[in-house]
Amino acid sequence: MGNNAGIKNDVYSFRSMKDVLNDRKKNKYSLWHKETGNDAAFTASYRLKQEELFVSIKPEVQLKKDNVFFTVGSCFARRLEQALNRRGIAVPAFTHMLGEREAFPTLQYINKYNSYTILYEIEYALGIKENPYETIFGSDTNGYTCGQSVHLNKEDYAAVKNRRSIILECFRQFINADVLVFTLGMTEAWYDNLSERYLNTFSPAIMMNEADRYSFKTISLEENINNLHRIYGYIKAFSKKDFKIFVTVSPVPLLATFSRKDVLVANSLSKSILRVAADIFSESYENVYYFPSYELAMCSPREKMFESDLRHISEHGAGCIIDSFLKVYMPDCTNSTQL
Repeated sequence: MGNNAGIKNDVYSFRSMKDVLNDRKKNKYSLWHKETGNDAAFTASYRLKQEELFVSIKPEVQLKKDNVFFTVGSCFARRLEQALNRRGIAVPAFTHMLGEREAFPTLQYINKYNSYTILYEIEYALGIKENPYETIFGSDTNGYTCGQSVHLNKEDYAAVKNRRSIILECFRQFINADVLVFTLGMTEAWYDNLSERYLNTFSPAIMMNEADRYSFKTISLEENINNLHRIYGYIKAFSKKDFKIFVTVSPVPLLATFSRKDVLVANSLSKSILRVAADIFSESYENVYYFPSYELAMCSPREKMFESDLRHISEHGAGCIIDSFLKVYMPDCTNSTQL
């Protein structure tokens, strides 16, 4: 696969009836329900009743076990990294973080919850955005946090700056990756009116002291698509390899919503925007692919895919999703080290 942009198919264009019906005939997974017949087992209604869900995925590309992976996004990305690493697949940024436990007692610090903070981190890592430490704010009294990270405890400036340096070092490794995986997390975000940038998370213990400085916004579909295109442009310009990108949507729902909506409704809106953005992005380049980890998680029995909070993907759930990925794109790795 080359790195040149080019629509892979005409999914968003008019197509002739003849072509559509011909494609429909070839697609044995096109029906939601059918009572009887030899093909009833291929319907969605049948598959959704099984203990393990199967989703048909077209293997547009084949990967190798020695491919180097780089994964970025919400907490679901950490589960993917862990599952890949346990199967002997190289995820250098993840293994580097494991060696920095003093600075990273939890890998939650490197989560990127919205497309702006993913974009910013790449720009800071490449030196396109200057002064990467400008994202640190707070005070000696209330502690410091980084707008590109998360705030878990009261910390001094030196500790936050040190962690920031390590994150940037890890992000620079994307230029050596054969395969990049982006897991899009949410669209609700806080905006810093002073620095004119979006923040990764809400840190009330620090932000409430300057409440007028911040605003809340749902990042639009257009913004998310534009951010993904900009990210692709940077990867293409700086990557040293013939890279491939897999984009997906994290199945981890909002912990809470800052909108006026029920959290169930707000979460549905957030994931819908990201799902459309991911699809449009994946159809825009020959080396970008959508992987349905969101559908695999949300359409499977919850007790099998999620932890007891019904938010975070369990190790078993992550293993099932990774196994589905490997069966399609890296079949020689399917039977490697298990979780």
